[in-house]
Amino acid sequence: MTRDVVFGLWAAAAAGLVCCELSARWTRPGHRGPVVATAAELLSRASASTWRLVGLFVVWMWLGWHLFAR
Repeated sequence: MTRDVVFGLWAAAAAGLVCCELSARWTRPGHRGPVVATAAELLSRASASTWRLVGLFVVWMWLGWHLFAR
């Protein structure tokens, strides 16, 4: 992949995360439809127990090694 394609993919991923976060902030519990969790809520649920926190750390290390170190 060329450098421009990689930057485009990172920009698309960031834009997707921003859109998900904005939709979670604009969704109200009193309205009809599904309530979307914010990024902070997802991370707090993912690290609720020690084993989940260790798993999250291992996944983060694997992603860092395979995506950022190369």
